[in-house]
Amino acid sequence: MEREARTPDSSVARWVPALGLAGAALAALVLRSLGWEWVRVGSGDVVLPVGDGQYLARLVRYSLENFPQVLVWDSYINYPDGSTIQQPPLYVFLLAATVRLLGGSAAAFNAVLTWWSPLFGALTVIPVYLVARRIASWRVALGAAWLFAALPIVVTASRVGDIDQHAFVAMTGAWLLAVCLAAVSPGVDVRRLVLLGIALAGIRFALPLCWSGSLVYTGLSDGLLVLAGALTARRSLLAMTALGLASAGAALGGILVALPEPVGGPWSGIAFSRLHVWAPLAAAGVAATAWWIEGWRPADHWRKRLLRIAGIGVAAAALSVLLPGLLQGLLLGVAFVGPAEASRAGVYELLPLFGGFGRPAGQSPVNYFGWFAYCVPLAPLAALIAARGPRRPAALLLATWSAVLAAMTVRQARFGVDFAASGTVLFALGLAQLARLAIRGGVPDRAARVATVAIAVAMLWTPIRYGYFVAARGSLAALRGNVPLTDRALQTPSGSLQRFLETVRRVTPETSGYLDGKGAPEYGFLNSKNIGHAIHHVAHRAATLNGTQPLLGPENAAAAARFFELESEAEALAVARDLRARYVITDFFPGRTPGSIGAQLYFQDGRGSGTVPPLQHMRLITEGPRSGVPISDLFGVPRPAQVVPYKLFEIVPGALLEVPAAAGASVSATVKLETPTGRSFTYRTRAVAGPGGIARLRLPYATDASHPVRSKGSYLVRAPAAQHSVFVTDRQVLRGEALSPVGAAR
Repeated sequence: MEREARTPDSSVARWVPALGLAGAALAALVLRSLGWEWVRVGSGDVVLPVGDGQYLARLVRYSLENFPQVLVWDSYINYPDGSTIQQPPLYVFLLAATVRLLGGSAAAFNAVLTWWSPLFGALTVIPVYLVARRIASWRVALGAAWLFAALPIVVTASRVGDIDQHAFVAMTGAWLLAVCLAAVSPGVDVRRLVLLGIALAGIRFALPLCWSGSLVYTGLSDGLLVLAGALTARRSLLAMTALGLASAGAALGGILVALPEPVGGPWSGIAFSRLHVWAPLAAAGVAATAWWIEGWRPADHWRKRLLRIAGIGVAAAALSVLLPGLLQGLLLGVAFVGPAEASRAGVYELLPLFGGFGRPAGQSPVNYFGWFAYCVPLAPLAALIAARGPRRPAALLLATWSAVLAAMTVRQARFGVDFAASGTVLFALGLAQLARLAIRGGVPDRAARVATVAIAVAMLWTPIRYGYFVAARGSLAALRGNVPLTDRALQTPSGSLQRFLETVRRVTPETSGYLDGKGAPEYGFLNSKNIGHAIHHVAHRAATLNGTQPLLGPENAAAAARFFELESEAEALAVARDLRARYVITDFFPGRTPGSIGAQLYFQDGRGSGTVPPLQHMRLITEGPRSGVPISDLFGVPRPAQVVPYKLFEIVPGALLEVPAAAGASVSATVKLETPTGRSFTYRTRAVAGPGGIARLRLPYATDASHPVRSKGSYLVRAPAAQHSVFVTDRQVLRGEALSPVGAAR
């Protein structure tokens, strides 16, 4: 096995690692491209997965219109108040700049939306290989690259059409780890340390500007570099760390002064803030202090150096805590990865890796890591076993790095994407160590290596068989043209939602400020949180609720969620007025409380039932798409075979029909309606005449409206002594005008 640690001697063999790495990158790209047919559903059509990537697409569209500006305050989120954007600016700028470099056309925009994440997911095999090469042979490094290419959790996070920052951040984090391992390795000369310092400064500058949770990576890299330099008494490493971090901190400070106050306050731990500037500057100060003390009075033992750097670190932490607001901002960031965050219903990636209560079968640990999932807690031991000789510093740093991320992954599965780069290195290293034991036990070299590869494939066989093979058959069929002629978008929850919101944009008035960043939308939508970002991206409208809304405006978020659970129309209308919401989107969700506004709208179309009166100020505008599937399919919610995925209602004053009748007499008005899905229903409302001999009925539907939901005739008004046919105009409904049966009859 020792000869494996050396680069092959023959000219042919020297190409083997390069070819193997290229193959891993190609395999990674292919696996991340599976399912492309559900993203590129037609000429010029790109369907993005439901999630944060849809809001990023909205930001990219703004930057393309106003390049090189990046939107930092958005009146379309936390509606009606608006909010500073939680997303740091650099990542959006890079997306927009790439589209511009490709010509800036709609085709270029769609191409970037489609292939951005798969490309970076494939490129990440390079730093993974380099990380593994620091502590193992080229064969082990190639094994790590191939494992990363096929690991389900990173394949999913960097799949086609997903422009969320996970793939880009995972690649950048892997490069940061590679730089750290190279810097702590013995025998690094000053020239190489300077280059590594420049790379460190560049990555430390970019990460906080691409991901608000970057402290997960930078806290590890800063602390471990300072600790490694102090324990080994390498003043050159301490100097490189201090200069690199100080440069990054100063550059980040220059960016911060040009931005508005972040979400969570000036020291926010959940958005780019002073905390992200202070962290590298403080770590640089610790490194510089250790460098100076080591030169002034060198310590003769690593224990003394450990106590010294611990004292410097404690002093720096104590001084930092004295800064007003820093501790609160840091605690906010810690809470973001705590149990309160993990308890958010329906976000399965926030649950623990093992045994999360209520996790569906499709979200099991095996679906994230294959059977390697059960090796995650023990994976750092592989690096500790390899921590011998010249590789000892790099192996110990890798063990510490991976132990922290493994613990975070066990606590919340989403951190598995960040663990994957170091984790696949350790998985490959552990398999190599098993092979070494087998060889020492008398197993031939070739047999041990073949068995190692077979074990790796077996560990990933479940996602390969039930995930990749199934997806590959569908993608190949699409390439061959063996797909139904119907709209492919309607066969997925994301595509069905997109088709519906395209209709919503057509049937609702345009709003101001979407691309100019100056105006504000005239109205907003009440909606479930899962579709808020899709409303921003596809419908170009303001949504009162989205996945990040509780962080941006908890009061507005609570009010928007409460709207659907209220049972009184008057109370619901008061909430809508406060939120300046004109439209309501309901989707299939059988868990709605019976009698609530959400249940009345979706299941009864606002018609009322039993003792529940009809809603008088909410009218159905459109529904669909026909043959589409609801977003609840993403969460495994059982549903009927035929279901209307979404319904759009408009909040209106309603025309006031005044009908003469004897006091106490009951008067009714009915109108038959037909929806674009071919469904028909009757809206009926009743009123009792008062002492003045007038019955007053609110009519939310117009009989001349051009909306997709149309009336099949006039209202039929029945009073004890008369019957009328009443024609109601859309203007009368929108203005709440009063009318009488005689004056309105046609």
